[in-house]
Amino acid sequence: MERIYRKYIDRNYKDQSLDMITKAKSIMDEYMNQNLTITLRQLYYQFVARDMLPESWKDKETGSANNQGSYDKLGDLIKNARMTGDLAWNGMEDRTRPSHDHNSWETPADIMADTVKAFATPKWDDMPMQPEIWVEKDALSGIIEIPADQYQVPWMAAKGYMSKDAMWKASQRIINRFDRNGQDTVIIYLGDHDPSGLDMIRDIRNQLDVFMDGCEALPQVVPIALTMQQIRDYNPPPNPTKTTDSRANKYMKRYGKESWELDALNPSYLVSLIRDSIEMYMPDDTWSEKIAHDNKGKAFLEKAAMDLKENWSNSIGDNF
Repeated sequence: MERIYRKYIDRNYKDQSLDMITKAKSIMDEYMNQNLTITLRQLYYQFVARDMLPESWKDKETGSANNQGSYDKLGDLIKNARMTGDLAWNGMEDRTRPSHDHNSWETPADIMADTVKAFATPKWDDMPMQPEIWVEKDALSGIIEIPADQYQVPWMAAKGYMSKDAMWKASQRIINRFDRNGQDTVIIYLGDHDPSGLDMIRDIRNQLDVFMDGCEALPQVVPIALTMQQIRDYNPPPNPTKTTDSRANKYMKRYGKESWELDALNPSYLVSLIRDSIEMYMPDDTWSEKIAHDNKGKAFLEKAAMDLKENWSNSIGDNF
């Protein structure tokens, strides 16, 4: 991935800040090399996990550098470093403020060329199981959509507890899929390991029970992250459990006073985890056959686009 640096202001940094900027650049480069773009929160958790935050940022009461003040300080530093041209503008993104535009094309041949890129045949309709990827946080959408788009799997960011409207629409989609071709659905779910994060799995199952009462299409809900095994294996930085959460007491009796956020896991690991989970429901050779079929269709469209471009140029030219 190409790095885009633009300098808009001048600023002198102290040695500690320069060191932090160098470390941030190293982490961002690591992910850009994998065509991944991370959020500020994911970058912050990488600093915490790698013990890169300054000693001076530690909270006096807890002795931990993992605190809101550290997050705010790192955010200010990253913002300034991008403005001074020291960090790439396209190495990080704010997924909470998407922009929306409208497509347009100079000629019919141009839209045909884009159609070639977008052409894809249905991959899952003849499979016994259709996976869907659901993630608790919208901030992780950019990570989730990489494997979901690769395998043409539906995905959704729940943004916390699912609304009744979203759950009803999901239930109707699942029922229609079953009625259309007898296909079952599995929901591959990712969320935080904290009182509300774990309770959301129960809530999803309960709401589906209500909206799909007695229906054979009732899907499996398979949580793949964040699990205690992953916490033991990858040691993501913990957070104090929010005691104001009504589910906190039950959670702390089982897991203790610490909780963990999904964002703290390495984004490349999450991509691989989701890919592996999807591949459980379609053999590699079956997927390869479907991609080969797509490529034949794209080759046909490419020829049609070239013919259209030539015909358009001959008959209309620049008078359109």
